[in-house]
Amino acid sequence: MNILRVLLMMFVTMWGLGLCESPAFSRPLTEDTAEAYLGRPWVSHPLAESSPPGLDCTTYVGEALAERYENPGVALNYIRYKDGAPGFFNRNHFMEEMWIPNALRNGIIAPITLPGASESSMEVDLAEWYRDNPEIVVKDAAYYAQANAQKRFTVSIPYISAAQVNEELLKKLPEETVVFFLRRYPESPYRWLLNDNAVMVTHMGFLFGGRRLYHASYGQKQVIREDFSGYLQAHPGVRGVAFYEIIVKNADNGLF
Repeated sequence: MNILRVLLMMFVTMWGLGLCESPAFSRPLTEDTAEAYLGRPWVSHPLAESSPPGLDCTTYVGEALAERYENPGVALNYIRYKDGAPGFFNRNHFMEEMWIPNALRNGIIAPITLPGASESSMEVDLAEWYRDNPEIVVKDAAYYAQANAQKRFTVSIPYISAAQVNEELLKKLPEETVVFFLRRYPESPYRWLLNDNAVMVTHMGFLFGGRRLYHASYGQKQVIREDFSGYLQAHPGVRGVAFYEIIVKNADNGLF
């Protein structure tokens, strides 16, 4: 038995024991998975060390998506962090510039192209945002050194205006999608948001059948299910939405 065969047998054995840290292949997201989170409390900054147990819209979507993989913990790291390496400065804080590109790069989601799309616009001083971030309770010199090294960025993503959302459009969507909600700020409310009239992602959730919206609601302080069109009507400040298909990984399209 040559050395390559021995190594192969060792790898197969370790894989069967779950010792190889790979997220492996994924299954379709089911509505049952999203529904299992209903009633879980909404909290601000759920990943902060001092935070009580709970979820915000981003951690809810990430955790539910990770459940599709054979190794959810590893998959969640790849969803939440750059290159799957946990750390505050590796975390995908901004949807347009971090979370969405990371998910596209790792084959977690794919864009859904719809006619008549507009482009969002956001310009951020990332160093300023990091310096102001309340998640870090003890901010030492090393934190400020990393924060100050961050660069400004300008980014945009295609989105459909809320006025364009109708029954015909919703029927064309896949059965399960990730939906991002964008709002326009008439003035820069934050020091790190450099441009006035910025359009940026402020919320996210799952949409099933073009109708059933699952999301961690700030208003109701828990994960809820509600009618998607009803949500848009109740939130006139929503400028538009961006839809992304949830990708199933298999032996043909590889792993992370």
